[in-house]
Order: sequence, then C-alpha cells, then structure tokens
Amino acid sequence: YHNITIFEAFLKHAKTDFLINCSGYTGSPNVDSCEDNKIECATLNIEVPTIISAVCEKLNIKVIHISSGCIYTGYDRLYSEIDIPNFGLYNNESSYYSKTKHIFELSTRAFLNTTILRIRMPFTNTLENKNYLYKIFKYNNLISQKNSLTYINDLINFLTHLMFRKYSNGIINVVNPQPFSAEEIVELFRKNDLVNPNWKFVEFSTLNTKANRSNCILSTDKITNLGFTFSDTFESVENCIKDL
Repeated sequence: YHNITIFEAFLKHAKTDFLINCSGYTGSPNVDSCEDNKIECATLNIEVPTIISAVCEKLNIKVIHISSGCIYTGYDRLYSEIDIPNFGLYNNESSYYSKTKHIFELSTRAFLNTTILRIRMPFTNTLENKNYLYKIFKYNNLISQKNSLTYINDLINFLTHLMFRKYSNGIINVVNPQPFSAEEIVELFRKNDLVNPNWKFVEFSTLNTKANRSNCILSTDKITNLGFTFSDTFESVENCIKDL
C-alpha cells in the first residue's frame, strides 16, 4: 500500500473484473492485541482497504472486502445491514478492532464498486488458530452466548454466487441463519468423542481481557433475497468437528 502507483499498474495489467480483499488485522492470539497495536490495526483495517477501494473505483473494478459483523452487540433484534452499529465508533465500550471495522464501512460509502461482506466467528474443518471451532476446543475457559457463525465453505460459495450470478454492492451479512452457543458446540465435540478435560464455562467479567467482545445475531434476509442458500449450520458444524 506504500506505492499506490505500482498497485494501480498491477491491476491495469491484470485486467481483472473483481478484487477480493481478505487482508486485515484481527490481532494474535485475539482482538486484545488490537488495543496494544492500534497503529497497525488502523492501517490494515482502515487505510489499506480504503486505498484498495479508491483504486478499484478509479479503474472500475468491483472490490469485495471480507470484513466483520462484530460491530453490533445485544439481542434486541437481528441486526440488518442498515442498522447503525452499536458496538463500533459510537460506543465508548467497544473494542478498538470493532471501531476500525465500523470506520472502514463509513469510509467506503461513496464507492459504487465496493462490496463489504460481514462475517462472524468463521469456522471450518482445519486446525487453524482463527477457526472458531478450534478455538473452542483448545480454550479452557469458555463463555457461552448465542452468536452468528460463518461457515467458510458457504462464504466461498457465496463469493462465486456474487461474482457470477447476482452481484450486489454495499454491505451484506454473510452468516449462517442458525446461531450457535459455545455450549452447543461443546456438546457436539463430546458427542464425537473430542473432549478438552479442562473446559469450564465462566462469566466474561472473570476473564483477564483488555477489550470487550461482541455477541449478536445478524439478519440473513438480504443474502437470502439475493438467491443464496446456506448449508444447514448444525450439520456443517458437526461435519467440521468430525474432520478436525
């Protein structure tokens, strides 16, 4: 991103119709590190994707940003794409990570060629540190709230759907319709004889965290209206657990 001219020249040479941006800063091992690395977090979650959108707008390339739905919290409603985020820039108690994701959404409002896909708690069948199922398995202390999840296979299938069947710009919640709690996932682990003997459910307030966490359920009405059908969340979670 330091040399926009080179980036623009590359895109002109590639002659692509779409650019998918999967980059971002989520922190390691979790979003708490965003509180300590605010410059890097803001650079990768605000500055870089905004530059990408601006260059793609200039070249008339459609850009799809994989972003986050962790800009809402609470269970007052199923949060849709038009709901003002209550766990982002306007909430003093939100995490810095969530603030950067909200700011990026605001920064791209004028770009007609930008699509933002909000995902939450992505899961798959690999032993990868960002896999929500793997996190549940390896963490000893768990909190259990109902949350929307995103099955990575469904995300990939929707990307294909979006590019080749039903393109839409703006913001789209890409989460499976059935929310899950950590307790429900633990039960599926136990059912499949995968057990962490140190599992313990605790209150969030007892954990030594630097940042608050988002807990919410996102609406899938918009993505359904685009003609996309999700896999069954229960079956997807269980099949991924079996493959771990």
